[in-house]
Amino acid sequence: DVDAIAYDEIHYEPTAVPTEQRNSVSRFISIMGRMLGLTRFSSMTSLNTETVSMAAVASVVSNDTSSLWKYIHSFGALLLVCLQFYALRLVVTESSSPKCNSMTDCPSGTFCANNDDFSLPSCYDCAHVKPLTNMNQTKAEEVCPAALGIDKWEHREYLAFDHEELWMKSTTETTTLQQCISFLHCKETELDKNKDFKGQCDFIALNKSKMYEGTFLMIIFLALLWALPISQDVEEAATEERVMDHHLA
Repeated sequence: DVDAIAYDEIHYEPTAVPTEQRNSVSRFISIMGRMLGLTRFSSMTSLNTETVSMAAVASVVSNDTSSLWKYIHSFGALLLVCLQFYALRLVVTESSSPKCNSMTDCPSGTFCANNDDFSLPSCYDCAHVKPLTNMNQTKAEEVCPAALGIDKWEHREYLAFDHEELWMKSTTETTTLQQCISFLHCKETELDKNKDFKGQCDFIALNKSKMYEGTFLMIIFLALLWALPISQDVEEAATEERVMDHHLA
């Protein structure tokens, strides 16, 4: 009836927003505000960062935790940081020197070779082809026809130096054939082949020529997007340091 409807309207309570959703929204707004310089962070308002490091801090400063567990929690948090550093190092290494099985696996301006720094063959800039192969144009014309074969040498511009020509493995020894293929591959793909393989970086030069305004806008957007979790990590580390200093003071 009318009285029941009026009662429901007067005593209507809106559905509450879940606590986790409110915290996520407020945290995102807080981070964006700090990035734009509109707000400041106070570690006194949110001391629990809910991270592994804060759990280790809580364990260390607690009087109810045994010394053994304090060491376990501390070294566990340190091990996690070391694993993160190692993973980041792998990303940087694999980006700069990707693994390869043949010369064609490598980007333009790089060649596949074994090195003591890595257990598997990796791609190296053609600027290092002479020191690693001890090969130059004069020596290549002298020894490479015999190593490749006269027919392949005469049609070397049309050869694809893939795994069928030379399968690079960790056990592949340095031979005249490997040196010739490395040098000829660089002669065909290096932008600075007429400048003794020294000059601009092929990766940067080739990719920069394909960039336009939208690409730069995307780079700026991704940089700001990735800055959010980084700033949050810095904020959490500062909070954990304050809590540790407070309990150890």
